[in-house]
Amino acid sequence: LLSKIGKNPDENVSTVFKNAFKDVDSLLQKQYETSHNTSGSTATVAYICPDNGHLTAHIAWVGDSQIMIIRDNKRLFLSTKHTAQNRDEVKRAQQKNDPFIKRKNGSWRIGNLIMSRTMGDI
Repeated sequence: LLSKIGKNPDENVSTVFKNAFKDVDSLLQKQYETSHNTSGSTATVAYICPDNGHLTAHIAWVGDSQIMIIRDNKRLFLSTKHTAQNRDEVKRAQQKNDPFIKRKNGSWRIGNLIMSRTMGDI
């Protein structure tokens, strides 16, 4: 990520993060084609940089990994889990026609996964 941030001044950090996640997902897809390895991963990244005398944190995540800061002994979550238990994720996936399945025990899954977004996990 760091090698890509700043190379193209017209490309913002958000775009770099999205492209990096897509690149990893593509690599995992290619790995599946040759080895049938169905593994995948979640990711949580933060890039903190100076911005007009302040520090700015750019964050990105996929899956159930979370970003949290602690200030004054209080936890503040900066991300939400991309899981089938998150109603917004269920709605998002349903709008995209992703195959959410409600199991007999009441839990939601995409295939065998609780996570609604991952890299890999073919």
